[in-house]
Amino acid sequence: MPENGSKKNILIFTGGGVKIAGTAIGVLKALREYFISNDITIDRVVGISGGAIVGGMHALGYQTQTIAEIFESLWQPYLFKDFNRNPTKGILKGALVETALARAFQNKTFAETKIPFSAVASIFKQRSPTPILLESGFLHEAVRASLSIPFLFEPKIMGGVRFYDGEMGVRDVFDILELISEAHPATLETIYFVELDEQHSLSKNFSFANIILKILKRRRVLGAQSNKKPFEKTDIIKISIPILDRVPLWNMRDLPRFIMQGETVARFALSKHYRSLNTEKAGPA
Repeated sequence: MPENGSKKNILIFTGGGVKIAGTAIGVLKALREYFISNDITIDRVVGISGGAIVGGMHALGYQTQTIAEIFESLWQPYLFKDFNRNPTKGILKGALVETALARAFQNKTFAETKIPFSAVASIFKQRSPTPILLESGFLHEAVRASLSIPFLFEPKIMGGVRFYDGEMGVRDVFDILELISEAHPATLETIYFVELDEQHSLSKNFSFANIILKILKRRRVLGAQSNKKPFEKTDIIKISIPILDRVPLWNMRDLPRFIMQGETVARFALSKHYRSLNTEKAGPA
C-alpha cells in the first residue's frame, strides 16, 4: 500500500442492487485487461451498497467468473423472505442475506484482502445521513451494513451504532474522495468510478428501494455542496451504466446480460479515455 503522500489509483463501485452487481462484473473483465496492458495498479477498492459486494470480492482476489458463479448460486429468492414481525424496523430482517454474504466472503476480514478495501455505509448525524468508511472486521458484516436500505432492511448494528445504505449519505464522487483522502492521505491520481446512469435510463425506475433512497438522499443533497477543489487534478474516469429496466433484487436470470452490458460500456469508456490522453500528449497539430 502506498505510503503517506504518494499517488493512488482508486476503483469505486456505487450502488444499484443486482444491476450494479451484474454490470460491475462485466466492468471488471474490461478493467483487468486495461490495467494489465497499461501497467496500472489499483491501490484501493471502494464499494457502496450493491457495489460493495463485487468490490469486496474483487479486493479478495476473486476472478470475474468466480464472482458470477457465486452470485448465481447464492443470490436466490428465499433470501428476501425473512419478513419482520415489526415492519417499522424494516420489511426484511436481512439475516438471510448476511448469511449468504458470509458464505460468499468465506468469513474473511478486511485484513485478508489482496487490495485494500473500503465499504461505504451511512449513519445519521443531526437527522441527516452522513457517509462513513468501514475498513475493519468481517467483510460480510460491513457489506451488509452498506446495503441496509431503510424500510426494506433492518439497519445493521455494530458497536451500538446503526448503519444504513451507503448511497443515502453520498451526493457524488467527491464525497467519496473526501472520505478516502481524510482516512488515507495521498494524492488521488486516477479514479475509476462505476455507477448506474439514472439520467439516461431507457425506462422508468420506480422500485420501492430506489424511491426510499432518493427521498432520504435528497436531505443530504440539499445541504452544502461537495468540495471539488482538492481534486481538480484528479483524473476521474466515469463508467456510467444505463438502467435498462426494473429488476427485482433477487433476479439472476438477466445476470449474463448485465455482465455483457457492463463490459461493453466499460470498454467504450476506457477507449474514449485512452484516445483523449493520446490527443493531449500529441498536442495541437
